[in-house]
Amino acid sequence: MNKLKELLSLEETKEKLKLLGFIVKSHGSNKLIVSTAIYDGGVQESFNFEYEHNRKLTDIPSNILEVVDKICSEYLDSSSCLEYVWDSNYSSVEIIFDFTDRKIYLDGTYNTMEVDSHQIDRKIDEGDEKGLYDEMVRLESEGYDIIEVEFSGYGDSGSISDEGYSEEMGSVSIGVFEDYLYGMLSNFGGWEINEGSQGTFKINTRTKEITLYFGYNNEVSNNLYCEEKLDF
Repeated sequence: MNKLKELLSLEETKEKLKLLGFIVKSHGSNKLIVSTAIYDGGVQESFNFEYEHNRKLTDIPSNILEVVDKICSEYLDSSSCLEYVWDSNYSSVEIIFDFTDRKIYLDGTYNTMEVDSHQIDRKIDEGDEKGLYDEMVRLESEGYDIIEVEFSGYGDSGSISDEGYSEEMGSVSIGVFEDYLYGMLSNFGGWEINEGSQGTFKINTRTKEITLYFGYNNEVSNNLYCEEKLDF
């Protein structure tokens, strides 16, 4: 039995929930709604209490609200339906005490980030891109094989790293390649705005190819629902 069920099984809890149900119904309501927000791996806002239909909470003793607060905290800690919420970007959660059907249920939404992946391959031709081709020849002669260059964008800004990395030789300036790499990114309009994007360029000095591994970030809203029966 998890801590939530243990808490709900206590006679003291049952008595306070009975009184809470009486108070809620005396105000012409059947439900108490407790709302909060979850992001950055934890509950980030204090619980907000109200009757259904956005009616302001009144006449509930503080010792009963303390029990409600504890039930909500245990619910959030123990509920299996929140498995993905803790890693989400943002979650809006309502814990609803339904005194007609005698249940507690959790309703809300949570946002996750999905990545839409793309790949572009470019062959560097000695005739068309002699400067890049000659640089690849030079780097290959110095022992560089695959050079990886990262980039990222978010909000209204984004950039390509000033340096690339090779397992064989370590860091290397990619100044000569910079304009060409930004040109490849221009195939993905808006790569640096809103949810943004990230990825890696791989410069292959042996085959004289540049591959762009690109990922668009898309924020997706998901529905959330689970319930526990109240026993009183």
